[in-house]
Amino acid sequence: MNKKFINAMEILKLVEHSNRNDKLLHKNKGENGLTYFGIYQSAHPNLRIWKTINKYLEIEPDIKKCSLLLSNVSDLKDEVYKFYKKNFWDKMQLDRVNSSHICNEMFIFGVNVGYVTCIKEVQKLIGVTADGIIGNITLGKLNQMDEVWFDKEFDKVEMAYYERLIEQKPHLAINLKGWFNRAIRV
Repeated sequence: MNKKFINAMEILKLVEHSNRNDKLLHKNKGENGLTYFGIYQSAHPNLRIWKTINKYLEIEPDIKKCSLLLSNVSDLKDEVYKFYKKNFWDKMQLDRVNSSHICNEMFIFGVNVGYVTCIKEVQKLIGVTADGIIGNITLGKLNQMDEVWFDKEFDKVEMAYYERLIEQKPHLAINLKGWFNRAIRV
């Protein structure tokens, strides 16, 4: 895995669990199942990570203590990194984007809202057809972007997206402050 992706994962650690290993594994209010490193068990129940996590929970049922134990399991970390690389980074073709900062912006937002939604929001911002597919036209525009401009404008795009989401699903309003902080942090 390349340096840009590893750097993006470090940022993901910060926004997902504040780089606190006792928060790697947790249970979110209003969700079924557990969350590990930002991966919802209910959304991805067949990932191999859950078998490992359940084995460790049998040894240490306290979620925070188990989370600390899991933070030292290198095979688990490898599986998590492979999951994010395959399902987000690669699908957004971020290896083909020159700016590490633009990659980070897209990756972190894409992990939170889905890669297709992220791509469409980026495409609207940069003025290309919003089809949710990273092709040569989108890549060409992204690779010509001023990253300072992109950073500022994409934060606005992210926050507007979250506000629209809460209009449609008011029960998610509890997440707005965290989502805004996430947008601004990257």
